[in-house]
Amino acid sequence: MNSHSQGVYSHALSGPSGKETISLALDILRPFLPTSLALYRRLQFGQFFPETLLLTNFPTLDIRLASNKKDQWYLTFLDRSSRPETELWIFCSWEADPIPSTPGQEEVQNDLIRNLLQCIKNLPLPESRHQHALAAEAAIQAIEDGIASTNDKDTSGQTHGDYIAHLQNPFIILLGAVHEKTAAIVHRLGASEWGAPNHFYIFSSLPDSLPASSPLPEGLQWGHLQPSDFALVRSRTQIPRQEKTLAILPQLAIRNAKGEPVAWAFVGLDGAVTTLHVEPEYRGQGIAKAITAKLFREYMQGLWEDGVNNMSHAYVLVGNDASSAVCTSIGGRSGWIVEWIRVDLERV
Repeated sequence: MNSHSQGVYSHALSGPSGKETISLALDILRPFLPTSLALYRRLQFGQFFPETLLLTNFPTLDIRLASNKKDQWYLTFLDRSSRPETELWIFCSWEADPIPSTPGQEEVQNDLIRNLLQCIKNLPLPESRHQHALAAEAAIQAIEDGIASTNDKDTSGQTHGDYIAHLQNPFIILLGAVHEKTAAIVHRLGASEWGAPNHFYIFSSLPDSLPASSPLPEGLQWGHLQPSDFALVRSRTQIPRQEKTLAILPQLAIRNAKGEPVAWAFVGLDGAVTTLHVEPEYRGQGIAKAITAKLFREYMQGLWEDGVNNMSHAYVLVGNDASSAVCTSIGGRSGWIVEWIRVDLERV
């Protein structure tokens, strides 16, 4: 049998049944770590809402159904109320298979992903939690800077207008941390509008594998970001994040003698080190390495489990050699490429 079902089965992640659903999903994903790590950590992190769903082609969430290596299946986290941020995390069985898929298996995989996206297209669309904030930003920018300001691109090549368009179009969805094997399927379906490829760095045996901590350069001190700093953070990140989300994420910052943030990093909704940034004039002093290691030591323990390797991960935009060097210097290894992909569901 090539797949358990071409159907799509939905499970709520909030409410009375949510805790059991999460536990069963983690049991299914655990044998496939670290390939399944992004979705695994997203389910552990929490922040579920009535609109948050687990979608799968498993008729029931039974770990025995995932034991046949020949079967093709997926588990998907979906929260469309988070747009224009990441709305979907997915793990597919073929991502962990070291043997290339046969043409027959690829055909099944194409059908599974197509059916999943078509199912999502037909689900009721909830209002975005960021609807009012983005609308207010757009109005302020239009008044202060003129309409042209919405055409300024961020580091991912997207404009504020792109985010507004995503928010307003019910058929646009942002897929996050999509494994390169599954990303290829999404692109083959001809519905992808934009993609940002990232290296997926894996850190194992934490915290023992981390380098020893060292003092910060003179004049710098540890701290945290304040809401007033979030506009600066958003202007530096390659993954779109709204201030409401930044406010709930664990984070660290380094400030200079004037109290200005000069470096920062967050633990993302999927447990990754994300939005790591050091201002240009402070680079080359080991600051990125220090803040990443401290984040691992102080904020990751809540995601670790007895009997499971203490792993974490980070995303580094392809071409960002400096961040890749930081990850390597603290024991990370690049496992594969993942993509953030904006998909037009009308074209599926």
